[in-house]
Parts: sequence; C-alpha cells; structure tokens
Amino acid sequence: MSDKYKNFNDLKKSEKENCDFKIDYKDIGSKIAIVAPHGGKIEDKTTEIAKLIAGNNCNYYSFIGQKSNNNRDLHITSHKFDEPRALELVGNSEIVIAIHGCMDEQKDEQKKKINYSKKIFIGGLNKDLIDKLQEVLEDASLPISTDQFPGIEPDNICNRATTRVDATGEGVQFELTRSFRDDGILCGKFIAAVSECLKTL
Repeated sequence: MSDKYKNFNDLKKSEKENCDFKIDYKDIGSKIAIVAPHGGKIEDKTTEIAKLIAGNNCNYYSFIGQKSNNNRDLHITSHKFDEPRALELVGNSEIVIAIHGCMDEQKDEQKKKINYSKKIFIGGLNKDLIDKLQEVLEDASLPISTDQFPGIEPDNICNRATTRVDATGEGVQFELTRSFRDDGILCGKFIAAVSECLKTL
C-alpha cells in the first residue's frame, strides 16, 4: 500500500499536530535511541513497546497517530521519514533501534502468502548488533526471523544515526506482527531481552 504523503512537510499541510498526531520524545544524552515512527493508531502498541525498551537508559521518539479513523494516512515509509525532531534525535545518537508493526500475513519471494502469526522480524545495516540481538532473543525462546523487512536502505530512519567519523550510523529495525504485539507475555519478554542487551553496549 502506497503512502498518502511523500514526507513530513507534505503531511503537515493537511494533518494537525496535537490533533491528528502528536510527537513524544526525550533526549537524555544516551548513545542509543529507540524510535517508533509509526506509533499510536498507525501501528498499534509500537509506541508503548519503544518507550518501555528505552526506559530511563535510552533516547526515545514516537510519532503518534491519534485520528478517529484513517490513521494509515499518517504512515510515512521509513526511508522517507524526515520529521525534524526525529532526525535531530537520531543524529545525536550513535545507534538507532526502530520498532514497527506489521500484519501476520506476508508474501515470500515467490509472492506466496505466509501467515507468520506471532513473529519478530529483524533487519537493518548494523549486522553485528543484529547478530547479537538475534542470539539474545533466540536464547529467550522468542520467534525471530530475518525473512522479511531487511531495512537496508541507508536513508531508513534506523540507519541515520550520527555521522561522526568513528560511527557508522547503521542501526536495527524490528517488525512485530500483530499477533505478537497482542500477546502481552511475549511482548514483555521481548522488551526485557532487548533492554538488557542494550545495556551491554
């Protein structure tokens, strides 16, 4: 499904902040930022998950859809997401972890529909951190896969951290299926595992 708006400037011409959407963020000076660019009613529960992972240890941002209907209109795809406060926050961070929500049913490379049910998909350009997080989540007996949503576009919000010469800007994105997000026990295990892993960085 294509987006209604091509970028944030296009969106704000028709949608009103603190009415149709709001922005929640904090910069505590951490090197890690947890972001939910499609939060609120756009991709349900991603705001809450991102905020809990960030806790008091990481920077945090969420673009929160709060229209009475048609919140999908507020979706700006990750490699075009350019809301200024988000870009400032990720630019002040060395590592970005993006939290997204997806439908249970996805298509494989042959366009065949697969119902993944409760699943975590991990992607991004930070291969070392992806490997580390995947191992941690597998150890927690959580259903994780790299089959969908590679998140390898350099302009993806998760890959737009600081451009200091000693930092790559490469990050990680999680796509959580609806059934996974609706399972409080699995979400709790996911939040705890990711939070503990990030404390070691």
